[in-house]
Amino acid sequence: LQQMADLQTEHEKTKEASAAKSEFLATVSHELRTPLTSIKGSLDLIAARALGEIPPKMEPILTIAQRNSTRLNALINDLLDLQKMEAGRMD
Repeated sequence: LQQMADLQTEHEKTKEASAAKSEFLATVSHELRTPLTSIKGSLDLIAARALGEIPPKMEPILTIAQRNSTRLNALINDLLDLQKMEAGRMD
């Protein structure tokens, strides 16, 4: 009987830890995505020359920044997908 109670306690602890991890992943993903959206939008405006011409020396830097912001966005999406899979609601 004690063994059953111990298993139940461990099961509850595991569920709580899983819920905390899912909440953490969702929060971190959101907190990263919000500023990244602004950064990507600014980079897109610069790349489209909406703010004026870009000095030739800046082109490679802009390309690197765009590539890395896209990579970071993909990592954030992966975090969100992981959170959804663990919550059992992957689309």
